[in-house]
Amino acid sequence: MRAASNAPTRCGAIPSPRVPPTTLRGNLWVAHMNTPLSTPPPHPLALSIIGMTCGGCAGAVTAALRAVPGAGAVRVDLPTGKALVEGAPALRPALVAAVERAGFRVAAG
Repeated sequence: MRAASNAPTRCGAIPSPRVPPTTLRGNLWVAHMNTPLSTPPPHPLALSIIGMTCGGCAGAVTAALRAVPGAGAVRVDLPTGKALVEGAPALRPALVAAVERAGFRVAAG
């Protein structure tokens, strides 16, 4: 086993022996002081939208979904009729209601 050295690495940085590397604990990357560095990305909620026929329809659905409190990033794909919304699963009924208020339907499932 090699002893730790303070010699510069190839990139010129000098490693610090006082800071241990980050580790993965559960779903969080944590540093030496248990400070979260990142969390895994949320799983998007998928909705199958019925009735979108043009870019204007996709824009209306996008606007309706973005207006729902708690909704994160929204992606609507016109050719597949799918909408992906980042948010908690409990948000689904509010998302469906918003799409229906905009004049479209959501397929069951």
